[in-house]
Amino acid sequence: MDWIKKMRAAIAARFPQRRNFDLQFEQFSAADYKSELLDNDLERETVSSQRRLKFAVNLPIVKDKNWNLYGSGRCKFDSFDIQNVTHAGPYQTYPLSSSIDYHYFSTGITAALISKLFQKPVIYTLNAAADGSEKGYERVKGNLSASMILKRSKSTVITAGFVTFLDRSSPFIALPSFSFTHQSENSPWMIDIVLPRQVYLRRTIAGTGRLSLGTELENESLYIDLDYPGFAGPYDLRRTELKTGAVFEYCLAKNTVAAFRAGIADILISKAMRKGESSSDYVLEQKQDISGFINFGISFNPFEK
Repeated sequence: MDWIKKMRAAIAARFPQRRNFDLQFEQFSAADYKSELLDNDLERETVSSQRRLKFAVNLPIVKDKNWNLYGSGRCKFDSFDIQNVTHAGPYQTYPLSSSIDYHYFSTGITAALISKLFQKPVIYTLNAAADGSEKGYERVKGNLSASMILKRSKSTVITAGFVTFLDRSSPFIALPSFSFTHQSENSPWMIDIVLPRQVYLRRTIAGTGRLSLGTELENESLYIDLDYPGFAGPYDLRRTELKTGAVFEYCLAKNTVAAFRAGIADILISKAMRKGESSSDYVLEQKQDISGFINFGISFNPFEK
């Protein structure tokens, strides 16, 4: 039906995948936590509160029919309130209660080329970024990906490909990628799967809102110092967070989207290695219980049509 197609096109324009200016605040509930230094118990504690403020910019430099070039920047502020610290090892790192703040930023560039292989459209993407902390730049990293569009119809889009990580600290050299988007003609719900990143069931509400139910993997980075004898920093801390819950987005005005997200967060991986070292040579490992979270965000997207 023509009106359904027009509505879907309008919703896609209101909620673009790429956000030009994006501001988010995130609050996590209390969770017990333990850390190990070189596979030996170091300490146990309670993270009574964690707050995260993020701001990202992603702007087009060149937009052509067959290739695009984007510049990006991101800054992040993490704040942890620590209580009930019990030291199991020889090093006393924190007092019985404390607050710890971390700053992180990155700047990068992304180039995407649209070509054909075996008569199928293929999107090649190269991303390079430099990141660091309030002390300055620390590392340069990147990734290279290719994604072939296997099927594209009015209701379904299927892609498959791979991503290669140009980063020695990444736990993977390369990973396969797969996406599946489908919406039946008479259904308000859409299946949106992008592996290995996200699985969502989405539907529009009143034409200007969108509800999403599902789960998503997010990778967070920090640069930290370990104040132990013989462990001079900085260290590259990588966290993989699995967030499951609901997201509601609402179009406030043209190109402006507000979002509210809530659910549970499970820290799957949290390891620190010396800057530039392989992730298999990690020094510090952290394990944290599942916690609840809420996220408030607003984005302004004047360059995404």
